[in-house]
Amino acid sequence: MSLSRTTVVFLALAPFAFSASKEMQELQRDVALLQDQVRTLQRQQDEKFAAMQALVQQTLESVNRTNTSLAVMENKFNEAMKLQQQSVSVPVANVGQKLDQMSEDFRAVRESVLDMNTRMGKLDAKMADLQNPVATLRGRDQAVGFRER
Repeated sequence: MSLSRTTVVFLALAPFAFSASKEMQELQRDVALLQDQVRTLQRQQDEKFAAMQALVQQTLESVNRTNTSLAVMENKFNEAMKLQQQSVSVPVANVGQKLDQMSEDFRAVRESVLDMNTRMGKLDAKMADLQNPVATLRGRDQAVGFRER
């Protein structure tokens, strides 16, 4: 009877065991699917990360090339400015020297004109001083000349 009881218990529990085994298989299958999905997502993330890393590297190389180009342009610009400054500074210095010379010449001319004006003023004063005696002498000569005639 113990065998039959064991068999009955076993048969009675068999659907539960089969059911538990079926649920276990479904869980294992679900876990396997989830693990596969996780691996797929991980691969996709790795691919995206690699793509982003490549883009960042390309961007960095582009920035470095741009910086190099800007540095070259800046050097060329600075050299051009130095050459232009040198080519302009000599004529400007010459113009400055000529302007200084002309200023000195103008000052000398102004002093000469002032000196001449002073002399002319003195000559005018002397002429005025001489005109009074001359006019007096003429007046006398005319008075004498009218009498002599």
